[in-house]
Amino acid sequence: MKSELKSFVIHLRLHYQFLILSGAFLSGAVFAGTAHPGAFLAQFLSVHILLFGGVTAYNSYWDKDTGPIGGLRAPPPLAGWTLYASWALQALGLAAAWAISALSAAVYATSMLFFWLYSRPGIRWKGRPLLSLVAIGASTGVCGFLLGFLHGGRSTVTPAVVAGSLGVACLIVSLFPLSQVYQVGEDLERNDVTFTARFGLGGLKLAYALLFPAGVAILAAAMATLDVRLGGAFLFLGAASGLGVWFVVRDIRMSPGEYGRVMAVKYVASGMFALFLGVVLGMQRLGLISGGP
Repeated sequence: MKSELKSFVIHLRLHYQFLILSGAFLSGAVFAGTAHPGAFLAQFLSVHILLFGGVTAYNSYWDKDTGPIGGLRAPPPLAGWTLYASWALQALGLAAAWAISALSAAVYATSMLFFWLYSRPGIRWKGRPLLSLVAIGASTGVCGFLLGFLHGGRSTVTPAVVAGSLGVACLIVSLFPLSQVYQVGEDLERNDVTFTARFGLGGLKLAYALLFPAGVAILAAAMATLDVRLGGAFLFLGAASGLGVWFVVRDIRMSPGEYGRVMAVKYVASGMFALFLGVVLGMQRLGLISGGP
């Protein structure tokens, strides 16, 4: 039982949630700009451990991968009870979101729904190239952003907030197919025709070339409604980091051996994004940058 529990905790992939998926939530918090630090931290942990960790374990339960996956080079097998444990974590997070507001709970539940559509056998949007991008963009990007906004103390969703959530979704989806290049073989064995399996390296590069610049531009424009300097800074830094990522994307290969390079670029790019947002939140706290629409 101890080894089974350890495997379950490993499959929560908390390092992945905090370093790669936190950008959406933190972006939403920037647009809220009013969060009490203690309450905000509690909700940040709830979303990334209970929601994102729970749905990641849920997906791992059905995938049963033995080769590298996002954040794990050698994923251990999961016991049968972990399916119910993954739902229990998500339910706890839903209760925490409900304590904030009914709207927060609705967004949280919507994120759960898209993750369920992505992973559940018989529906399995993961095996449908374009629907898989919709599921990831909606669950992690749009909903992650809105949870950060709502848990930051705001309740009125403005056009700038909607634009910000769509910009973040574009950024997340632009990098998502990279995570498939090293697991195409296992995906196809499960009959999961993922985006990268269907459209190949050409499709992956085109998706990045279109979606990453669009995401930077949309999010920068939305940030400029808070503070023009903030929008300009993000536009510059986003364009610079995007160019750096492109130098990796253009030379990528469809091979399990790409795991280390893919994860390195995702950790660096996402980590820099989270660091930038953390600095902005600190500056908002000090009154140096405007917060909230």
